Amino acid sequence: MNSSIITGLIANFIVVLSSLFLVPIYLREIGPEGYSVISFVGSLLAMMVIVELGAKLATKKLVSASYYGKDKDESETVTSVLFILFLVIAVVFLVLLNLSNNVILSLLDDTSDLKYLLRKLLPISAVVCIRWMNGFLGSVLTSTGKVTNFYTFRIAGALTNLLGVTLFHAMNCLTVNSSLICFGLGSSVQLAFSYKSADVKICNVKWSSNTKSILREFRRYFLGASLFAVIGMLIFSADKVIMPYFIPLKVYGYFVAGLSVLLVINHGLYPITIALYDEFAKYFEESNFKSAHKMLVRALLIFSIPILLLALPLTYYLEDILTYWTGDSGIYKNAGNVLNIYFYGIVIFSIHNIILISNSIVGYLKLLNYVHILALIVYILVLCACGFENMLSYGYALIFTSLMLLTGQVYVYLKFYNDKVRT
Repeated sequence: MNSSIITGLIANFIVVLSSLFLVPIYLREIGPEGYSVISFVGSLLAMMVIVELGAKLATKKLVSASYYGKDKDESETVTSVLFILFLVIAVVFLVLLNLSNNVILSLLDDTSDLKYLLRKLLPISAVVCIRWMNGFLGSVLTSTGKVTNFYTFRIAGALTNLLGVTLFHAMNCLTVNSSLICFGLGSSVQLAFSYKSADVKICNVKWSSNTKSILREFRRYFLGASLFAVIGMLIFSADKVIMPYFIPLKVYGYFVAGLSVLLVINHGLYPITIALYDEFAKYFEESNFKSAHKMLVRALLIFSIPILLLALPLTYYLEDILTYWTGDSGIYKNAGNVLNIYFYGIVIFSIHNIILISNSIVGYLKLLNYVHILALIVYILVLCACGFENMLSYGYALIFTSLMLLTGQVYVYLKFYNDKVRT
């Protein structure tokens, strides 16, 4: 686990650093409105969890089971069948999203900020679909012991995007469209490498009883995990999709620029959660519950304290960072308060994610679903009480629901501990 975490942290540091390097270029060249279009890719991708319905959790379970079963042919078949399934989902999402977008555009006034964003939805959704497929192949690679490959390909994609944007910037022709092209090119590079490394062989897939069995198992896994996965991502990501409908794109652009700094913590935890999932799953399959418990407690102690310590300098210097990026000393007044509130919500949510990784494996899915449903109700009530036009309401909603989710995750895990570890 240690080597996987170190590799992931180094890779994520490079990816996050290249992303942060581009933020001031975007803000100065294409403006906060243009940057809001670029950042909408990530927001929309996160919302695809509604389409995903826990599919990536199901993928990790199926692929890892076949891979560690030492049956290479079965592993390749499972991967190839699921690749086709994810590709079909991506295409359907792309078509439906753009059909509905045409209807929405016809209803909006020509001067609407939102119309400017939605006119770019076709290239945005195309990039989202490529990144969605990267997410699937990433699940395959990390489930089959190819963690280093996964992170190497992420770096290759990020650096391709960085090089493209830098070249357009040097030629004084950086626009929203060229930025999306670079984004898409970087994602395509990652997809090509990941496809090759994941041993996907779609040409060899035949409709058979084995294929039907794979799809049945997949359906069983993702239906069990879907509700809490959907609600968790809705709470963490829906606000970035909702905000452009209620606040000016310029303010939204500055907000997501500041948020990119705060999400360094979430990105930093990504390799940790991947490594934890694989290790915990291995212990659980071996019914070695005490080792699984010790590993989780150790991970919480090791990573929660640095997360909390990192929160202080990031929030302290956030105003200076935003002022340097934008050249506007007044920007912090528009988004600073909500960003500070968001940051502590992100910290709580990130710690909650570490426990969720183990809870998604041990069972008690019905109980997990109840916890997330209750949290979603609180989230909606806070937004309604504070108002959708008030940016602070999204921060308050995130903090309240993150605290509720963290408490719920601890309760679910303690139930597992009492049922399995202590007995």
